[in-house]
Amino acid sequence: MTTVIVGMLVALALALAVVALVAVPARREGRDLLTPQGEQLVQTARDRTTEAASAAREKTVEVAGAARERVRGTAPDGPPEPPAQASVAGPPAQPSAEASVADSSAAPSSADDRQIDLREQRARTRD
Repeated sequence: MTTVIVGMLVALALALAVVALVAVPARREGRDLLTPQGEQLVQTARDRTTEAASAAREKTVEVAGAARERVRGTAPDGPPEPPAQASVAGPPAQPSAEASVADSSAAPSSADDRQIDLREQRARTRD
């Protein structure tokens, strides 16, 4: 892995050396690096990139505003939506023999505690 990184750094150093030896003196003498057609292509690409970036920025702001409104509970151009209710897929779970023997006074207080309790019960039944 180290040899790959060192090799890439050597290639980068060689590329910079070529630019320094060829392009910099030519630029000092007043010569353009690109032909007029190349300069026009670069300018066109720069313009398109600027337009695409501004369009993407506008769309991002638009989508973020819509998402913010949905989180707040209102649609961007409509009445408030009721909060979605979670539904559990599948038939109700059958209590296991371990669950019926478990002490009901130690009921978990939150969903996370219930998940942990279920995992512990499953681990006990596997053993």
